[in-house]
Amino acid sequence: MKKSIFVTGLFRSGTTWLARALNSHPEISFESDPIAPIFNSFRYDLANSKYRKKNSRFSPLEDYFDSNEGLLKSVLNSDFKKKLNKEIGKKIFKLIKEKNLSFENGKWTSSFKGFENCKSYFEAIKKAMQHIDRVYQKDSKLVGFKEVWTNEMVAPFLRSFKGSKSIIITRDPRSVLASRNVMLQKYPPIFVARQWRKSIFIENYLKRNFKNRIFSMKYEDLISDKKKYFKKICKFLKVKFNDNLLNEDKYLDGLGNPWKKNSSFSYEGKKYIVSSKENYKKNNKSKKKFLKKNNLKKKDKWKTVLTKNDIKTIEFICYHEMKYMNYKTISKYNELDQTNVSKIKTFPLSELADWIKPYAIDQNKKNLNRIIYDEKKRHKIIKNAKKTSYNFRLQII
Repeated sequence: MKKSIFVTGLFRSGTTWLARALNSHPEISFESDPIAPIFNSFRYDLANSKYRKKNSRFSPLEDYFDSNEGLLKSVLNSDFKKKLNKEIGKKIFKLIKEKNLSFENGKWTSSFKGFENCKSYFEAIKKAMQHIDRVYQKDSKLVGFKEVWTNEMVAPFLRSFKGSKSIIITRDPRSVLASRNVMLQKYPPIFVARQWRKSIFIENYLKRNFKNRIFSMKYEDLISDKKKYFKKICKFLKVKFNDNLLNEDKYLDGLGNPWKKNSSFSYEGKKYIVSSKENYKKNNKSKKKFLKKNNLKKKDKWKTVLTKNDIKTIEFICYHEMKYMNYKTISKYNELDQTNVSKIKTFPLSELADWIKPYAIDQNKKNLNRIIYDEKKRHKIIKNAKKTSYNFRLQII
C-alpha cells in the first residue's frame, strides 16, 4: 500500500482548506472528512462497560477532562488491529454514506461499496484509503484524509500504517470560537475551550512519542506565508513542491468540481457566511477596510466578534496552553482566580446546534460553579508544580 497521511485539527482551523490544497498536488490523493464514524466506533469498542452505558457507539469524541482518562490512554496506546464486527461495519458504512452525501464527498461515497470482508478497523481504514486513491485516478505517491476533532486517533493510525505521517494544524482558540459562533447555530465557549485544550495536550503527547512522523503548525503561520509552509509540508512528506498548492483555482471538492471556500466573519455588527469566490472577493474588500481602519491584523478578527466574556471564558480555560503555543492573552494570570459565573459566557439552549445540546454542560449555575472550581484547582496545581508533570486526568503538559 502507498504511504499514508492523516491531517487533523479543531473545526474552523483551516483543515478543509489544507485538505483541498493537498489533493491539488499531482502526487497526493486526499479526501476531506470521509471516515469519522470509524473512529467513534473504535473508541467505543475500547471503552469499559460503565462508559458504554452512558454513551452511544457514535457519540462525538469528548474532551476527557477530569474523567475517562483511562479511555484516552487506551486510545493513545492502541492500534487499529482491533476486530471489527460485520454488523457494526454495515452501520459505519451507512453513517459514512449519509454524512458524506450531504456534504461534498459524493464522488468518493457513491462509488464506495462498504467494509465487507474487513475483519479489523485497520482493514476498514485501509480499504477506505485505497478507494480514495482509485477515485482521484492519479499516479500518486501518497494517499490520505483529514478529520477534525480526532487528534487522539493519530497515535493508533501511525502505529497501524507503516511509514505513515500526520499533519496537525492549530488555530487561536478565540478565532475558532469567533469563526464558529457568527453562524446561526452556536457552540458553547466552554465546550470549544476544553476541546482546544485537549488537542494541545494530545499534540504534545504525539510529538514526544512520534517525533519525525508529526508535522505541527499554526494556522496563522500558514496563511501568513503559504509558500514557505507548503514547502515545509512537501519536505516533510518527501514530495516535490508544486505551484498548485498556492492556486485555489486548482482546488476541487469531493465531487470533482471547483471548491468553494467557506469563510465566516463579522464586522460593524454584520454577520457573513461566504460560500463563493465572487462573494468572498466582494465582501473581503469591506472586511479589509474595516480591519485597516481599526488597526487589526487578519488573525485578530476575533476581536470584532467576541464579547469580553467570550474572551475571558476561553482564556480562563486555555490560559496555560495558549502561552505554550505563543498566543498572547488579554487576561493577566492573577485575574484567573477572580473568575466567577458572571464572567463565563453561555448561550441559551435554543441558540445551540442541535447535536451539541446534550453536551452543553454549562446550562445551569450549579454546573458552572463546579466547572469554575475545577478549573481554578487546575491552575493552582500548575502554578505550584516545581516542574512540569504529565497529567492525563487534568491534561497538564
